[in-house]
Amino acid sequence: MHMHGRHAAKANLPLSPNWLLLLLALLAPRGVDAARYLQSGNPSPDDVVLPKNDLNDKPLIGILSQPLFHEQPGVSYLAASYVQFVESAGARAVPIVYTDSDDVNDRNFEAINGLILPGGTVGNDATAAEAFARTARRFYEKAIATNAAGDPFVIHGVCMGFQMLMQFSANRTDVLSHGFDSKEHPNELHLTPAAATSYMFGGGGLEGEELRERLQMKPPVLLENHVEGVTPETYETDALLRDTWNVLSTSFDRQGKEYLSTVENKAGYPISGTQWHPEKNPFEWKSDAIPHSPAAVTVTQEMARRIVNAARMSSHRPASVEEGNALVIWNNAPRFRSKLVRDFELIFVYGDNSTSSSLSAAAEWRR
Repeated sequence: MHMHGRHAAKANLPLSPNWLLLLLALLAPRGVDAARYLQSGNPSPDDVVLPKNDLNDKPLIGILSQPLFHEQPGVSYLAASYVQFVESAGARAVPIVYTDSDDVNDRNFEAINGLILPGGTVGNDATAAEAFARTARRFYEKAIATNAAGDPFVIHGVCMGFQMLMQFSANRTDVLSHGFDSKEHPNELHLTPAAATSYMFGGGGLEGEELRERLQMKPPVLLENHVEGVTPETYETDALLRDTWNVLSTSFDRQGKEYLSTVENKAGYPISGTQWHPEKNPFEWKSDAIPHSPAAVTVTQEMARRIVNAARMSSHRPASVEEGNALVIWNNAPRFRSKLVRDFELIFVYGDNSTSSSLSAAAEWRR
């Protein structure tokens, strides 16, 4: 899906050297076995030598809520498949409600270890779209600053979230091209040489070689669902995009038009984006286009493992056990096959007076 370019936020990013070397520098003071880490090609807690209590065994990953396509001011939702995605790898999900105040979301940033920028659409309400992009940008810029200071914080953008990352880093909204024929499109990736040594796709065994084989296999095990994207030509001619992202894969729409499909930050930060949907395969059932094969499910599980393992390296923690419990998304009940949305099996809704943000409950513990 897509986000209208005129509503996207802007951000400047630092120019960056090779990300693996910088990631070693970031983690080395905390006891990284540098040689083993470089050889792995896949950063994970298994490759980090830390005191037991320094790795986070209870990571919290935020999922950014988004405006309903049907205009209902102040009402937002998030798809439970993102929740299930991070939970499948051992994280707890936290709703980040885009309409919450800066103060609330700044405090939540200090409690969580990463954020998913979701796919979907923001509809036609310009005010809602701008507020959504503003919140996404605020978290993104705070993540850049935190990573630059040596404390890893994960951001992963999916589909629309991927496109926002491109716009934020390019500091302009017109990096997106329109008219891609990739709605409900099972598709494969065309990996670049950078994929084999990347955080997202690197390493050996199922964690590497087999994963890369499955990402490229036919019939495809991935779903694309968008009409906008970033072309290789745009990437090559935009210095900020080139200096910010390693391109790990491109894909082609049904008409043979090429676009970037997976990127990873160059600066050693666990910030990445997929134009495709890694979360849907085991959890979404409304579209027959979604792959559900064993290989497709394994790809989802492996992608979740890598994202969550990166989040385990973050030092962020809730202020107390009670605050952490209050933040977790299951303080609210999801809605099954709600008529509010078309594409999602299970959703959480915020701002319609029948539910309240878990973050509001957490505020009680902060007083």
